[in-house]
Amino acid sequence: MHMMNTRKVLFAAALGLSSIFVTSLFGAHDAYAQSTTTGAIQGVITDLKTGEKLPGVTVVATSPALAQTQTAITDENGFYKITELPPGQYLVTFYYADIKIEASGVIVGVNKVTPVFQKVNQQAAGGEVVRIEAKAPPIDPTSTTQGITIDKNYIKNIPVPGRTFEAALGAAAGSQGDGVGVSFSGSSSLENQYYVDGVNTTGLTLGTVGSPVINDFIEEIEVITGGYNAEFGRATGGVVNVVTKSGSNEFKGSIFGYYQPGFLTAAAKVAPVNASSIDITANTAYNADFGFELGGPIIKDKLWFFVGFAPQFVQNDFTRTVKRETDCRVKVDAMHPQGDIPNLSICGSTPDYQDGKPDVDPRTGLPS
Repeated sequence: MHMMNTRKVLFAAALGLSSIFVTSLFGAHDAYAQSTTTGAIQGVITDLKTGEKLPGVTVVATSPALAQTQTAITDENGFYKITELPPGQYLVTFYYADIKIEASGVIVGVNKVTPVFQKVNQQAAGGEVVRIEAKAPPIDPTSTTQGITIDKNYIKNIPVPGRTFEAALGAAAGSQGDGVGVSFSGSSSLENQYYVDGVNTTGLTLGTVGSPVINDFIEEIEVITGGYNAEFGRATGGVVNVVTKSGSNEFKGSIFGYYQPGFLTAAAKVAPVNASSIDITANTAYNADFGFELGGPIIKDKLWFFVGFAPQFVQNDFTRTVKRETDCRVKVDAMHPQGDIPNLSICGSTPDYQDGKPDVDPRTGLPS
């Protein structure tokens, strides 16, 4: 037959799916624009009845993701902007005279400006607290970029075909796998740029993902497929901006584990090649990883920490098929077990079927 002998080679590896991941945040500081790892909130405060712009309104943003509250005061045009906000959900409070208005559920995305405009009823009773449930606008009118923002809730609740952030990139419109990665808008995946916490981690050799951070360590993923801002360059495909989790004033963490058994994985099918005398087929025996992530305060409101660890264990079974040409077989009436294709006789059976030509395997059309 075509396969003369078969040997099974076991390969086992234990490697870090992601190296030990540690981040810390020292006390908040003043800044004037959002970065590639943070966002901002801005808006205009006006009077409810007259529409007049209200200067001197104090705006305070608080969130579990924020070390210290961030504050801004509206200018003469009633405009305010709070920058350097980590991605997450915020409570925005407006103070004007003895009036207090709270807007909860304000979502801030990485490299995004969330508009929060507020009208104040100056005739309201003193000491009254007005609570408003805010909703993010479906379209950001302040941005020219095209793409999608993928948060940790999407990664947690939507199945993705992999453990690293690259597996979630297919959620972006116009994305397509090209064998070595995910391409956007017709460009190859080797023309993308990948950033992790503001650092360009694109592979230097081919331009693939250079730092495959696992999804359990990620806070948010920004996928930009067009209209890049000035801070991005050297890309004709997409820009993937990943922000990892950080600590907060609350201790939070999780443990996780994933296991992919070989019997639930489809067997690999390899096309036979006549020029090769040895074929190797790899099949998954098991693929497993486990780990933990933990974040919390070292000094409350001043110093936080986040640490994560996730080793991976993989075993692949490699089947080696050694081939050589034979001249001792003919087609027989018995069908091949893998289909309705005539089988070949056993080499060495009588009579001798030597005809001076290599036997041809009817399954492949190649010499057996």
